[in-house]
Amino acid sequence: KIVRVGPPGMDAYEEFLQSIRRDINCLSDRDRNTRKGAVQRLEKIFVTAARTPRDILNRAFVQEVHKPVFILFGDATEKVRELSLEFVGKVLPLLGAVDLNNVLPVLLAALVQRLNKLPWPEQSEVIRVCVLELLVEVIKLVPECCKKFGHDLVDAVAKASTDPNPDAKQICCSIVQLVAENGDHAKLSRSARPLLASLMANLKHQRWKVRKANLEGLKYLMAAGPSMWELFDELLPALSPLSGDRNNAVRRCLIDCVETWLTRMCTEQHPQLPTDFEADEESDQEEGFFGAYEHRLLYLLLSSLSDEDVAAVAEPALQALTKIAQTRVVMKFRDFEEATVKYQRAVEMAAGKEAPIIPPEPRKPQKLPPFDYGMLFEGVTPEVFRSAGFPHEDLCTYVSWHLHSVLLQVLNNVLEWTVDVRSGAVRLLRVLLVVANRSTTRFVDQCLVHLYRACTDEEAPVAAVARQCASLLGFFVSPEVAYPIIAVNLGVTLDESLKPDPEENEGVFVRTGLVQTRVVGKKLNTNGIESKKNVFIVLSCMLASCKGVLKEVDVLRVLRFVDDNTHNEDILNELAATVVSVLRSAVDLCVAHWARVTNVLLRLKAAENCDDQQVDESVATLAQAMGLHSVAALYVRFLNEKLVDLVSGGDTQLWGDASPRREMLETLVRHAGAAVAVHFPTLVPVLKRQANPDDASVIARIGILELCHDMFCTEEETLLDAIKGHSAPILDGVLIPNAVWRPGQASNKIRKASMICVYKMLQRQVVTVDAVESCFSDLVLVIKNCLDDNWSPDNRLLAVLVVAGLLKLLQPVIGAEDLRELYPDMLKRLDDSNDEIRVTICTAFEVFFRCLPPNWSKSLYEYILKTLFIHLDDPSERMQAAVGAVLEVALHHDTATFLEEARTAQQKSMHPRKVEELIALASNLGAVDVIME
Repeated sequence: KIVRVGPPGMDAYEEFLQSIRRDINCLSDRDRNTRKGAVQRLEKIFVTAARTPRDILNRAFVQEVHKPVFILFGDATEKVRELSLEFVGKVLPLLGAVDLNNVLPVLLAALVQRLNKLPWPEQSEVIRVCVLELLVEVIKLVPECCKKFGHDLVDAVAKASTDPNPDAKQICCSIVQLVAENGDHAKLSRSARPLLASLMANLKHQRWKVRKANLEGLKYLMAAGPSMWELFDELLPALSPLSGDRNNAVRRCLIDCVETWLTRMCTEQHPQLPTDFEADEESDQEEGFFGAYEHRLLYLLLSSLSDEDVAAVAEPALQALTKIAQTRVVMKFRDFEEATVKYQRAVEMAAGKEAPIIPPEPRKPQKLPPFDYGMLFEGVTPEVFRSAGFPHEDLCTYVSWHLHSVLLQVLNNVLEWTVDVRSGAVRLLRVLLVVANRSTTRFVDQCLVHLYRACTDEEAPVAAVARQCASLLGFFVSPEVAYPIIAVNLGVTLDESLKPDPEENEGVFVRTGLVQTRVVGKKLNTNGIESKKNVFIVLSCMLASCKGVLKEVDVLRVLRFVDDNTHNEDILNELAATVVSVLRSAVDLCVAHWARVTNVLLRLKAAENCDDQQVDESVATLAQAMGLHSVAALYVRFLNEKLVDLVSGGDTQLWGDASPRREMLETLVRHAGAAVAVHFPTLVPVLKRQANPDDASVIARIGILELCHDMFCTEEETLLDAIKGHSAPILDGVLIPNAVWRPGQASNKIRKASMICVYKMLQRQVVTVDAVESCFSDLVLVIKNCLDDNWSPDNRLLAVLVVAGLLKLLQPVIGAEDLRELYPDMLKRLDDSNDEIRVTICTAFEVFFRCLPPNWSKSLYEYILKTLFIHLDDPSERMQAAVGAVLEVALHHDTATFLEEARTAQQKSMHPRKVEELIALASNLGAVDVIME
């Protein structure tokens, strides 16, 4: 019920206006409390406790109240500003459409005025948030205002987006969405750059909700129409880091954004770009802005496809990509059909004209055939394809159309400085290779060059994924295409039988789908070992995924690559891994060329730096495939069939240090066992020539001596018999020449190795008496030199051991002159500084006295006895015992002379009791001799 307060004759509106006139006037009062009370009272009258009809209230608000209330938006008192905004926010939904439109210009001006300057006129964060919330409410009530006042709104929101308050940023994004949906797109594109810059800056905000809200705002802003697409140049660089955002909700939102933009681009009329006369034939110039930015947006979606969070990000990305690809493929073929119809009409119309103008014939889009991923190893398959299935053929086709642009960007990022960028790039490359499948053939050379470095990345996770990419490359790219390029990268010149066919000077032509493409290999700087190491790492990974695909020529190419690089000791492990991979992938083809494979394995096995486990695994695999019962059987077969080829010319020509033949021969002989026996007639001349001290290197001579020592230590009786049968040429041609004294530390080591071999022959009894007699003079000369070697106790000790063994062997046949030549140097060793040598020479003297003929020189015998009796007084008990043992043997030669020398020595001896025992023993022995006589 309306209470009349005015004079009679006034209508209800005038009476109501008269009742609130005082409150309206108080809105502009100087006292802030008065203004505050007026706003509160008006809120009760108009909203909270309204008793007046709504049409009267709305009329009063529009005609009398709104202007002074809007002025309060800039009041000096914060509470007054807050109450006025709340009051207006409650009244606006109650106004009719006409009333709203009447107050809208003033209201928007008052709100925008609080935001469109920097620093903001409104200093309170809370009030700024209230202003933005009211602005959202106004736009929702009157969406048409976005067209009329869009520029002002965009300008205000662009500045408000820089507010440090996260709530203000999120509300701004809501305003952006409303303006983009309801505004004039042409005008919006002209004023959107400052707003775009503010939203892009907020994409780096620390709060994920703010980043997500700004992404959603950008989604609607850039989807406003083709006029906005030219801003993608500025936006796309800011979106790329979000594909690796730490929050999966942001990454998921990025997928929605890109999907929305691409979908909108597919359905919109594409504005034309300025004609680029330098564009290549494969560019998408005819598709305007869509062709300019489509591949860059596709890159973002593919990056999401490689996301580590499969369920929340990667699978939605796959669904979005598949949907877009299907739409795009249909559209592409539809456009081709329409262009074909126009072309045919143009041809028909041009018929009969003298100078017809015919447009170029449209190119049919290439569609990839379905690919069977059934043979793809699970270990290298990206996680998203394991859980959601392999990509649809339309998706493969769609990606292949943009593969050139996308792949080059990915490969560049693979070698970036930042670990996160490299890690994301190799994961994306793995996804891209699976999606593109056979289309990758066109870019195999570029992929290889980048994978060479990525496979040895200092970050292990990056290197591991890069090697998976190499395996995928081997699965999708034919060896006929890849291996000739690898040959160029390694600097290997293939034989005519191994070259690809067809071939041109600049590259190899390959056919993928409907297009014939040239693949050109880039020659790397292969002078460095690291470059070759990287190439073989990639090659071994590629071979691992080629099971059942390789041909004979491919296996021969790989063996050629390994053959030409076995001299590089720093890459032997990579070569071994390559051989292991080729055996696993094509063991049947390797069996047909088993000799060449075994030859390569021997070269690897002979190297010191090679991983023996990988080589042994390869040998075992090959032996099993050949049906042999053991690994040794493979070595034996190679020895029997290929030894002649291996050692061909080795008995007359010296193998250089770069030649692997000596190491291969040593490895083969060591592993062939008793089978070597039958080849000794061929083997010994080769050993003699390759160990010739006149021109052979130190390494070669030591290697031959090590091989001889290993043969002398064998337990194979057949082999020992063969050695014994050829002991003369071994001793005279190999061991004695290398035991001759020469200056230098290296010669000293070789001399020591030779003496070890001589001692081992005597110890294992693999040398004949005839062999020793044939070279006795040379051997004795060598022994005497070693006995006098003051700088090497080891050589002196070995010479003493050789003397003992030699005397033992020649005891039945050795002559008096030979013994006369040996004894002076033997006596010198009794005064050696090394106790071990002194004790050992005593053992040699025991054999020496057993070898003495009955009528040997008495004076020399006496001289030796005198020396021995002197050493019987040695302070070392061990030496005393050794000399005592020698004297016990010596007394048997000439007992009478011995007794004379013993009695003479007894008078001077420090241990007369030991001499007495020897005299007693000699006396008893003499009595027995008398009785026997």
